[in-house]
Amino acid sequence: MENALVALSNELAAAVDHAASSIVTVNARPRMASSGVHWRPGVIVTAEHTVKHEEEITLAIPGGGSVPATLVGRDPGTDLAVLKADNLKNPVADFAEDKVQPGNLALVLGRSADSGVNATMGVISAVSGSWRTWRGGMIDQYIRLDLTLFPGSSGGAVINTQGKCWA
Repeated sequence: MENALVALSNELAAAVDHAASSIVTVNARPRMASSGVHWRPGVIVTAEHTVKHEEEITLAIPGGGSVPATLVGRDPGTDLAVLKADNLKNPVADFAEDKVQPGNLALVLGRSADSGVNATMGVISAVSGSWRTWRGGMIDQYIRLDLTLFPGSSGGAVINTQGKCWA
């Protein structure tokens, strides 16, 4: 049994390592940064509720340093914000092609300027079709996670055990 647990631990660490380079720290509110996913070249997706100011947004990037970003869109109804960073060179997220299902293990990745990438593990507890958010927005698919989300991880990625984002 010990070998199976060691193998699982190593596979989860490899999944985090695979996805970590596409996760950035988003500095767009006082006192606490959030996280974002480098979705497409120069395009970052984050949680709308974490973007409190629209100017002087910066991204702390993997490996150190920061780049300026601009807010290009936000939708409070779905809690999504899109940022643009012209000088962002880190890789974009790798997306899963497998279907997300209740019972799948899931990792949520965030990035802190202080501690770097952080991960939490849980399970997909429910998946449904389109759903109206409590803020009135419509989303294509509802995925409920059973895990602890650490401060600053809002806007981060939900990944599978291969390190690929579930979009």
